[in-house]
Amino acid sequence: MFDFASYHRAATLADAINLLADNPQAKLLAGGTGRTDSAPPSQ
Repeated sequence: MFDFASYHRAATLADAINLLADNPQAKLLAGGTGRTDSAPPSQ
């Protein structure tokens, strides 16, 4: 599991770019989470 020191949710693309520029060790986290709720249940 990952050890998150902090988590930032950018409101705009410009915010995301600035966060990445200010934090060279930052990693992007995105996608996939909305599809699990809408997926049909497995049999």
